[in-house]
Amino acid sequence: MTKLRTLATTALAAATLGVGGLATAPAASAKPMSCSHAISMSRAYIATGDVYYALGHYSLASSYYGRAQGVLEAAC
Repeated sequence: MTKLRTLATTALAAATLGVGGLATAPAASAKPMSCSHAISMSRAYIATGDVYYALGHYSLASSYYGRAQGVLEAAC
């Protein structure tokens, strides 16, 4: 059952990040991120954190929540 949960989590994270999403390099990395883009990126991180939290992986969830907070603090 644990392997199934890990597989489901990986699939959800891959779907959240997706091709052309957060996993790709930005087109202009020197350009500052807009606040609206940072909000949507932080929502993806929070959703991934929620999945890990629901599965009992609290340290991974905390890591993703911290990433979401960092993105918002840096851009907004």
